[in-house]
Amino acid sequence: MALAEVYLLNQPTAEQQNAARRWLAVAEKAMSGNDDKSGKIALLYLCLPDAGSIEHGTSVLEALVRKNNADAMTLLATALLQGTGIKRDPMRAESLLRRAIQLGHDGARFVLAKAYRDGDGVPQDPAQAIALYREIYNEEPGDTKVQLALGDAYARGVGVTQDRRMAAEFYAQAAQQGDQDGQIRLGIAYLYGGGVDRDSQKSERWLSQAGETGLIEAKIQLGSVKLSGLSATADLEGAFASYLRAAEGGSPVAMIEVARALMTGAGTQADLALAKIWLERAVSLNSADAMFELYRLNDIGTKPNTREADRWLRQAAENGHSGAMYRLALRYQQASSDKDRTTARDWLERAARAGHSQAVKALAKQTAATPG
Repeated sequence: MALAEVYLLNQPTAEQQNAARRWLAVAEKAMSGNDDKSGKIALLYLCLPDAGSIEHGTSVLEALVRKNNADAMTLLATALLQGTGIKRDPMRAESLLRRAIQLGHDGARFVLAKAYRDGDGVPQDPAQAIALYREIYNEEPGDTKVQLALGDAYARGVGVTQDRRMAAEFYAQAAQQGDQDGQIRLGIAYLYGGGVDRDSQKSERWLSQAGETGLIEAKIQLGSVKLSGLSATADLEGAFASYLRAAEGGSPVAMIEVARALMTGAGTQADLALAKIWLERAVSLNSADAMFELYRLNDIGTKPNTREADRWLRQAAENGHSGAMYRLALRYQQASSDKDRTTARDWLERAARAGHSQAVKALAKQTAATPG
């Protein structure tokens, strides 16, 4: 079954789909008589694109539901909520989850709570979500997924009165059990004083623990702590090291921070050629911010390259960077032709729609100046 899951990751080729079918058939034969395993195998059949596999998977799940198998009810409900292989049916999904809950299935409560929280297939109802999360927490106080869900609810004031202290307590429970997301959230809480006293050493300790498990977000946050001076003192070398680890892990945000440090020599030796390489890596991951940084590097660097600067500015603008849109609008405004002025107006409008404050002001000024 595990091999079939591997083959079905992302967008499998026809060959991978055929391999998945073969392994599912083998697993189904081996697990004959084990209803819980059969249900999980059936759900994987729904991930295949052909009608025969989907029909078979649905048939197995429906048969298990008729046997009052709570796990199968939860699996089928999840498929109905997400439209996995079958048509979405939120009403039936909710009914199945409630039946599974009555049979004592905690996973069903969690799925339904998340659906109510996010409005995923059912009307969004944060209060209902919190009630279900509390039920699970009262019976399973060590469930880190529930601890994080309750922490997030209190942090944002969704379904409950906002209480950052309570949020931090739930995050601490998850963090102390080694949950990576809990460690990040608690580290950030200590960084900014969210529900706990600001403590840069505790912030760094928790973020470091999460970072050691390979979480890129923790490394980025840790770099921000060291760079900002919110810790005892600004640590430029430590910030660069944290960003570099995150960049090596594939984070475009961290790649840009590494490139900025290499451009200025902040925490490392300045190296414009290496900075460009990191920015190009981020661009290969479709980062519009990296495109804009390449524009700046070529526009105002020690060796300006107008042609390259123009290319990256346009590419950043076309990929949704509001600052690039605004600068492109300013360039066209300097031209004299009506066509260029029309193009300038178009880019200004696009920048304003993307939330660029200066573009919004410039557009309002132009509109006011236009005779009615």
